[in-house]
Amino acid sequence: MSSWLLIKNKNIFLKKSDIHLWRVRLSQEERLLQNLTKFLTYEEVEKANKFYKNIDKIRYIFARSILKLLISNYLSLDAKNIHFSYSKYFKPFLAINKNLLNLKFNMTHAGNWISYAFTLEDEIGIDIEEYKNDFDMTGSAKLVFSPEEFCLWQELPENEKCASFFHIWSCKEAIMKAIGLGFHYPPEKITVSINPFIPCSFIEDKNCNHNLSDWTLEKFNIDNNYSAAFAIKKKNINLSLFEWDFY
Repeated sequence: MSSWLLIKNKNIFLKKSDIHLWRVRLSQEERLLQNLTKFLTYEEVEKANKFYKNIDKIRYIFARSILKLLISNYLSLDAKNIHFSYSKYFKPFLAINKNLLNLKFNMTHAGNWISYAFTLEDEIGIDIEEYKNDFDMTGSAKLVFSPEEFCLWQELPENEKCASFFHIWSCKEAIMKAIGLGFHYPPEKITVSINPFIPCSFIEDKNCNHNLSDWTLEKFNIDNNYSAAFAIKKKNINLSLFEWDFY
């Protein structure tokens, strides 16, 4: 997979087969936060101020403001005039009269990173996860893994379980977000490959009403000690990786 291209200007365009992934590293620089906040609505600023932890407030300001800036590039809109509606399952979208290109997007964040996926016409899902081991990993695996995944995962050496766990989790969540339901879709019905060191594959969906051969599921490298994947019901894609440059 190609490396991340640092972008200093906004002249980026999408064609139908293109998928653009973006990554943004969080910063606590006050000047930058003030500049980004001006793109938020009054309601969004109010929501940001309600976060108990300052890092959560910063993450919200970054994630929402930069999403608007990226959309403004693709659709030639004023970022300050971009407003979101939400599906029944809380997936944001734009009004049809504002989205003449039928731009589809998804967003995720973990640790010090925020990542976005953009394409045209087809729903896309993206997820990143930071490796952690301060929780009941086996208990969580029982809840979200399919029986096949859990059986194979249990057989792994202990030092391989963490990377595999977050690989499986990020792949499944990307798929569920592309479907449009997030965790309202039963994750245990989906089976993916468990090895984080080989190309991932979408093996089975027991609730399947679509052809799995139509899907693309790929992992990407966002940073060390992270797992990241995107999913889209489309083949023959042209993938590009961009990193937002504030300076």
